[in-house]
Amino acid sequence: MGITGNKERCYDLWKDFSECISNCREPKDCALLREDYLECLHHAKEVELWIGICSANA
Repeated sequence: MGITGNKERCYDLWKDFSECISNCREPKDCALLREDYLECLHHAKEVELWIGICSANA
C-alpha cells in the first residue's frame, strides 16, 4: 500500500520482479522484469521517444 492507502502504480511490476529475484538462479534471468519496473518508475524510454518525436517535428 502506498501513502494514500491505495496500491501504487508500479507495485505489480515490483512484486513480479521481487518474486523473480527471490527464485532465480542468476539475476540476469530477471532483466526484463527489472527493465519494466524501472520504466514504470522513471519513464526513461517514454521520454526518449517523445524527445525523438519532437526533434523530428521541429
